[in-house]
Amino acid sequence: MKKVDLIINKAKYLAEESILLYNDTSPLRLSILGIPKIGAFIDSVLSSKGQQISYNRLIGFINELEKEIKQIDERVINLEFLASEEFYDLLIEIFEASLKTRHEEKRQLYARILANRCITTDVKINPEFFIDTINDLKIEELLVAIKLYEIKTTELGNTLKAEFQGNNIKSYVRDRNLLALTDLNIEEDDYNFILLRLERYGLIKEQATRISGYNSEIYELTETFLKLMKIIKINR
Repeated sequence: MKKVDLIINKAKYLAEESILLYNDTSPLRLSILGIPKIGAFIDSVLSSKGQQISYNRLIGFINELEKEIKQIDERVINLEFLASEEFYDLLIEIFEASLKTRHEEKRQLYARILANRCITTDVKINPEFFIDTINDLKIEELLVAIKLYEIKTTELGNTLKAEFQGNNIKSYVRDRNLLALTDLNIEEDDYNFILLRLERYGLIKEQATRISGYNSEIYELTETFLKLMKIIKINR
């Protein structure tokens, strides 16, 4: 069996096991059925409609994983990692994260992180950290982070800055001003909150200002964020 097939088949097997978990976990099901008034409704959702949603989400992830793995040279896949408990733990963690989101963008990123770990031998990179971060971020926050990365690392930043300054003579250019000019469907006032959240997660850091009591509202990408973007290969 090819290494690529080994990864996909193992992922599919664990996905099927995860789908059956609720029906096979009788203590959990009995606990839910014991909830007054709404227990039966929750059980119905989890055992029928919920399972279909779960199945679609896990299959969606596996499809994304298959796309990523097929782009990898089979000779560089780390067989020792595939046989390890770390691979099992990572796969289960990604399944759980995939079940929690309806967003295809997140599942795509999970697939890229796992595919990268299948070929890397760098033990300093902990993919679980990045999975947890993506899982915690709202989809809008994640899209803003990726767009800010593009602004800071490609010609997009200069293009947006020229557009903003052309319409606002002598106006101070903040990152939220540039983000508001992109194709993201987010209110400009909401960017302040989102950028503060991204800073809290250690992905960006506000530049210092010499004027006491004032915030620059211009952000730098942290090394951690750059490492994540390298793994998921945005703009590849």
